[in-house]
Amino acid sequence: MGRPSVHDADCSFAGRLCLRKVRLDNGGYDPNGTYFGHGEPLYWYASEDGEIDAMLRAATRDDARTKVLAKYPNAKVRR
Repeated sequence: MGRPSVHDADCSFAGRLCLRKVRLDNGGYDPNGTYFGHGEPLYWYASEDGEIDAMLRAATRDDARTKVLAKYPNAKVRR
């Protein structure tokens, strides 16, 4: 189910991270046809240089941002 994180840097990462909600259809598939199932909303976060490219589940965008910043406290999260 889903896809593995492409990259996940160590916690000292201090760059910018993009955070976006991933739209899932009624069957639990993303626009690329990858199955993630149902549950809490799915969020994707990534760095501009590709060092970080991962997904997580969170109730809200604010909750997702909090989870990302817990892992990368020196990062800046943007849309």
